[in-house]
Amino acid sequence: NPATGSSGTKFVGTDWCGENDIRISVWDAKFNTDFCWITLIIHGEVCDDEALPRGNIAGTISTETGETVDGVDVTILSPTQPEYPKFDDTVEDGYYAFMENLMYNTYQVSADKTGDWLNGVSTLDLVLIQRHILQLQSLDSGYKLIAADINSDENISGIDIVELRKLILGIYSELPQNDSWRFPITNQTMTMNPFPFTEAIDIVGLDTDMMEEDFVGVKIGDVNGSVTANLLDITVDTRSASTVGFETQAIGDNTIEVRAGENFTDVYGYQFTMKLNGALAGVKSGALTVDASNFGILENGVVTTSFSGTESNTFAEGEVLFTLEVAGGTDLSLVSGVTSAEAYVGSTLEVAEVSMRGGDGEVAEFALGQNEPNPFGETTQIAFTLGQAGQATLTVMDVTGKVVTVVQADYERGSHVIELTKRQLGTSGVMYYQLESGDFTATKKMIVIE
Repeated sequence: NPATGSSGTKFVGTDWCGENDIRISVWDAKFNTDFCWITLIIHGEVCDDEALPRGNIAGTISTETGETVDGVDVTILSPTQPEYPKFDDTVEDGYYAFMENLMYNTYQVSADKTGDWLNGVSTLDLVLIQRHILQLQSLDSGYKLIAADINSDENISGIDIVELRKLILGIYSELPQNDSWRFPITNQTMTMNPFPFTEAIDIVGLDTDMMEEDFVGVKIGDVNGSVTANLLDITVDTRSASTVGFETQAIGDNTIEVRAGENFTDVYGYQFTMKLNGALAGVKSGALTVDASNFGILENGVVTTSFSGTESNTFAEGEVLFTLEVAGGTDLSLVSGVTSAEAYVGSTLEVAEVSMRGGDGEVAEFALGQNEPNPFGETTQIAFTLGQAGQATLTVMDVTGKVVTVVQADYERGSHVIELTKRQLGTSGVMYYQLESGDFTATKKMIVIE
C-alpha cells in the first residue's frame, strides 16, 4: 500500500510492483559482513499483476488402461491468494488446465467425480474380489485393489463384498464410506499394497510450466475394467453364446421354487431383477447357498438378486436352486431393472444372458427390445416380452415428448412384435418408444431416416 503508516515509515509504492532485485546484507557482533541478492516480487490491488511472471498447470485424467475420463471436477487451491480456489468442471477428453498462475506460490490440485455409481459395477466384480480374498486369483494391480476397497478402510475383506452387493442390489443408491471415483496421482509408486495413496498434487514455489500433472481415474467397485469412462468409450462385454436358464414353480400359495433351467452349466455367478405380485417374506437355500443378503426388496414388488461363488456350479434342469417364501401372490417374472440380467460362465467368466420360464414352460419375463432395423426408412419391428398376460401399451414420442402414435392391445404371456411404418409416425429424426404393461415400463430410442 503506497501510504504512510502510523510510525511514519514509507511503504513500497506502485513503482516496486513486479520483480525487484534486492541486495540483502548481514553482519555479526564483530561487524563481519556478507550479502546476497534475492528477487522480491510485489503484487496486489495497487499493482498491475499482468506484469508478473506466470506459469501453467495442466495434465490428463485417464484410467489404468489409458481411457480418458470425462466429467471430472478438478480444483486448484492456493492458500496465499484470495482468488483461489479455481475450478475446471468441464473436463473434456480427459484433459484439465489452469493457466496463468502467479509464479513462486504454493498450489494444490485435486480431482473429483460424483454419481455414476453402477458404471462398470456388477456381480462379476464380486466374483473377482472374492477370489482375491481367498487367494485363488489375486487382483494384479494396485489400482484394482483401490477399486476393491469398497468401504475405504485400506483393507480388502468380506465387508467390501457385503457393501458392494448392496449397491448392485439397489439397497444402496451410493456407497456410504467411499466415493464413486478416486483419483490417485501418477507421480507415486503404485505397488501391490497401494495404501495409503496420494490424491493431490502439491506444488511448492511454482517456477515453470507444469503440463504433465496427471491423475489415474479408479472407478470404485470396478475391478475388471468394464467402466465406460467417456462418451467414445463403448465397452463390449465378452458374451457367451449360451443363455443360463431359470425356471419358477409355485408350490401352494406361499412358496415359489426357483430351479435350474436349460444350460445351467459352469456358472460362477449371476444377477437379475424380478417382479413379484406379492411380497417376499423369506429365502431358503437349495442347491445354491443363498440367504437374505443375496436379495434386495425394493418398491412395488421389485426384487433384485446377486450370487457369486468361488467355484463353478452345474445343475441338472429342474434342480431347485433356492425357495422364496412369499405373501400375497406367487406370480414371478424377470424384468429389466436396477440389476441387469447376466450370468458369468466358464473359467474366463464370460458374460451370458439370463432367461426365466414359468412352471408351464412359458417365458416369465418382461423385456423391451431394440427396434430392427435401426435406423429405418420405411418399416421397423419392435419386439417385446410379457411375463404375464395383460394389456400392453406402446407409445412413440418425438424428442420434445409429444406423443406421435399409440398402439394398445391385450397380449398373452410370451414374445410379441409390433411393426411401425414411417407413414404411421409421420416424421423423421430421433424418436423414443415406451412400453407399459402393469407396473413394467421400459423406454428405448430409435431413428427414422428420410
